[in-house]
Amino acid sequence: MNENKENQMDVMDMQDEVRKAAKTVAHKWPNVVNADDMEQDIYLRLLESPGSVEKLLNDFSDRSRLNAIVRIGHEIAKIEREDYEIFMGDFRYSVDEVKKILDNRALIDLYELDEETNLKSSWGAYFSVSNEFENKVVEKVAIESDVRRAMESLASKNSRYAEVIQRRYGKEEVIPQDESAEHKRLGRALTALTKEMNRDYKRAQQNDGPGSRKPVTSQQARYKSKKNWDDESSEAVQRLMNQARVSGR
Repeated sequence: MNENKENQMDVMDMQDEVRKAAKTVAHKWPNVVNADDMEQDIYLRLLESPGSVEKLLNDFSDRSRLNAIVRIGHEIAKIEREDYEIFMGDFRYSVDEVKKILDNRALIDLYELDEETNLKSSWGAYFSVSNEFENKVVEKVAIESDVRRAMESLASKNSRYAEVIQRRYGKEEVIPQDESAEHKRLGRALTALTKEMNRDYKRAQQNDGPGSRKPVTSQQARYKSKKNWDDESSEAVQRLMNQARVSGR
């Protein structure tokens, strides 16, 4: 019991890093996790790993410790998304995944940009090759069509966001990775595009019609109850959250 209390005190020494990491991860995984839930999940992970807590406190610099806790958060978010996929038969893009899709020339493959930066789809060219597709080609078309629809939706809501994404990933302009307003706008634009892609996919799933919902499986049932922690863990996390709010909020 004393060891548990000592571990909780050690975790509290990292409350600032935990809070910052939770916000960072929540920003990168929109529609999957929020900052408060992520903060609790990180605390729980640390409470369950006293050896890791000791190593983080003794062997890491402040910056390295924060980066390590952020990585823990990303691992939790990935598991959360995978569990949610099992539960809902759904899919979620993260900001980093959308960036990788765009880095792979999705906008260049999909669109021709006219002088007014309007979007013109060109992905139908895939269908002129053959009526039979390899699985990877089918997946590529599906993902890029998600990008196309999301970009069209984003352009109608925030043309400046759509424009900066088109410049960076469609025209391959170099936008310096600094603290400039342009770089910050690109970051916000990518988050907005990710949300649009997730909304579009969710709408598509909902439009499948009645009777498309599958019975709850044993894996889905485990997801429903996965956050019903044992009483001791739940109380420990709640104490940490309360202490963090009192000391830092």
